[in-house]
Amino acid sequence: MLLLACLPLIQPSRAWPATRSGPKALQFYFHYGSSAQTVAGVSTNYIANTLATFQNVKNHDSKASGQPKVQVDFYLYPPFAGQVRLSGEWQVIVFANSSALHPAIWNLEFWEKSSSGSIVWDSGAITPTVLGGPSGNNGYIDVPIYGYTLTTTNMTHAFQTANALEVEISINTGSTVPLSVWYDSSHEPSRMILPSNDYMLISGISTKDANGTLRTVFFTFWSAAQRSVTVGTLSTDPFGGYDISSELVSIRGPTGSYAVTNQTMQKTSGTMQSFGSSFSYNFQYDSTAPRGNYTVTVLALDNNAVNQLASTASYYPFAQLASLVFSIGLQYPVHVRVMDAHGAALQGARVGFFSGQIEYASGLTSTNGTYGVSLFTGDFTVRVWWESVPVLSQNVTVKGITSLNLTTAVFYPTFRFVTDVKTPLAGALVFLRFPNGSATLLPYTTDSQGSFSLKQQPQGNYSMLVLFQGVNVAETAVGVSSDGPFVLTTKVFLLTVIVKDGGGSPLNGSSVLVSSPGRANGGADGYLLTGTKGEANFSLAEGSYTVTAEYHGVYFLSPITSTTGVQVTLNTDRSLVMTMKNLPPPFWLTLGFQLLIAAIVIILAIFLLFRRRD
Repeated sequence: MLLLACLPLIQPSRAWPATRSGPKALQFYFHYGSSAQTVAGVSTNYIANTLATFQNVKNHDSKASGQPKVQVDFYLYPPFAGQVRLSGEWQVIVFANSSALHPAIWNLEFWEKSSSGSIVWDSGAITPTVLGGPSGNNGYIDVPIYGYTLTTTNMTHAFQTANALEVEISINTGSTVPLSVWYDSSHEPSRMILPSNDYMLISGISTKDANGTLRTVFFTFWSAAQRSVTVGTLSTDPFGGYDISSELVSIRGPTGSYAVTNQTMQKTSGTMQSFGSSFSYNFQYDSTAPRGNYTVTVLALDNNAVNQLASTASYYPFAQLASLVFSIGLQYPVHVRVMDAHGAALQGARVGFFSGQIEYASGLTSTNGTYGVSLFTGDFTVRVWWESVPVLSQNVTVKGITSLNLTTAVFYPTFRFVTDVKTPLAGALVFLRFPNGSATLLPYTTDSQGSFSLKQQPQGNYSMLVLFQGVNVAETAVGVSSDGPFVLTTKVFLLTVIVKDGGGSPLNGSSVLVSSPGRANGGADGYLLTGTKGEANFSLAEGSYTVTAEYHGVYFLSPITSTTGVQVTLNTDRSLVMTMKNLPPPFWLTLGFQLLIAAIVIILAIFLLFRRRD
C-alpha cells in the first residue's frame, strides 16, 4: 500500500488510451518454485513470470570442473491465457560467475509447446549478441558475479492460447573451470525481456445502481440504501489474471473536486490463469451530493507497471487508463434551435454539450434546425459544427426547462473579382476549396458584376484559384466571417489601344484583334471596333499578346485598307498607340481626284469648243 500511495492523482488523458498503443517490452523473471508445476507436459520448478518477488532457498545452478557447460530451462507459467504476438528484440538477462577469468560460449533457444509437451514452434539454436562481463573482456566469466544481456533481433512469433513458452540458456566454459548461473534474487534478477504486442487491457467500464442495474443516471431523492454507484471493470490479460496487480479508481464531481481518490478496487472474478478479470468499487453518496456530471477514472496496473514504479517512480507505459461519466441529480429538457446568420434554420448541424473536456450529449438538428436533449442542472459549453466546421461555442447554464436559440457563424458570402483598375471581372472561372477541406469539381463563373454568391457556408478560410482566358490570374485564401462582399483584385490589366492615321487623327471604326497563339482558347482574346476617339479597351490576363489593327474605308471615292501589328507584354495597365502611316493615301491617287480632273478637262474642252464657233 505504501507503493500505491506514491501514485499521482489519476485524471483522464489522451496519453493513456484504453486500447493497444504499440508493443511493450515486458519483463518475465526467472524463479525456482518450492513446489513443482506441470507445464508443457513436464513437472518443473523452473518457471518465469512477471512477479518481482524472490526466494532464498535455491538461487543458482552450478557445474564443477570437468563438465563443459550449464544448461537451464525456464517455462512461462501460467501458460498463455490468450494469444500473444512477440515481435522485435528478444532479450535474456542472466547472472553468472566462475573461479577465474575464462571465455564462454552463449546460446539461446525458444520453443512454443502445447499442454501435452508437443513442439509447436522452435526458434532453433541462437547465438545471441552478448553484452556484459569484466571490463575489456566482454562475454567472459570471472570470479565476481556479472550480469549478461543476451540479445536476438528481428524475431517474430505468435503464441496460441493455453500453450507455453520455454527458453533454454546454455553457457559453455569448457571443463577447466567451474560455473554458476544465478537467478530468483533481488541481487541477481535473471529474466527475459520480450517485445509483446499483447498485454493487459481495460476492456470495459460501467456503473450500476444498488440493484445491479446498468445505469448512468442516479438521484439524490433515493433512500440511503439506494444511493450507491458501483463502478465495475472488465480487464483482460493474455498472461493470466495474476499479472494484474491492482486497479485504482478516482471519481471527480461536477465542482471539480474529487469524491474518491486512488481507491483500490476489489477483484470480483478471475483466477491466476484466467484471461478476463473483473473489479468493482462501491461509491456511496448522500442526499446533499452536488448535482451534475461525475467523471470516473480507473487506472489498471500490471506487474510490469508496479515493478517499474518501484524503481523509476513512473509506471509509463505499462498502465492502462479508462473513464466514463455518470450523473447525480434531476434532468431537464433542453430545446435547441440552430440558425445561420440570416436566421434561417440549419438542418443537419451537429450539436454537442460539453462538461469540461467530456462530451455529455450530442446529436443532429432536424429539418427545422431543432435538437432536443435532457441535461442535468449545471454549466455546459454548447458547440455547433456545420459542414464539419466549428461555427459556435457558447457557455450555457441549465437550471430548469431551457430553450436555446443559437445563431451560428454560417453566412451567405459574396466574392467579387476585379481587374487591376477595379472594374468587374466577368466570366472568370473560380475553383474553390472550403474550410472543411472539400473542393469544387466544377468552377463557379463570375457574373457581369464579377461576382458569385454562396448560401449557408461556415466561417473559415476559402482557398481560390481564379482563371481568366485560361490563365491563372489569382490564387489566394479569404477568411470568411460575414456575408462580405469580399473583393479580390486579380492580375487582369487594362490595355487601351488607340489607332491613328498617318496624320495623327483617330481612326473611328478600326477593328482591333488581341491574340495569343497557342492558348487553349484558340488564340483570340479580344476583338473590338474603335470609337470616335480611335480607342478600344481590353481586359486581359498577364502575358504576351499580338495586337493587330485593321482599317477598311473609302477616301475620295477610293476604297482603302490598312493593317498593322505589334507585340506587347502586359504586366500592368498600359496604353498602346498604333499608327497607320499609309492612311490617308495621297490625294492625287484617289478616284475622286481623278474624276474631278476628268470633269475639269471636259468642261474646258466644251468651253473652248463654243468660243471657236463664236
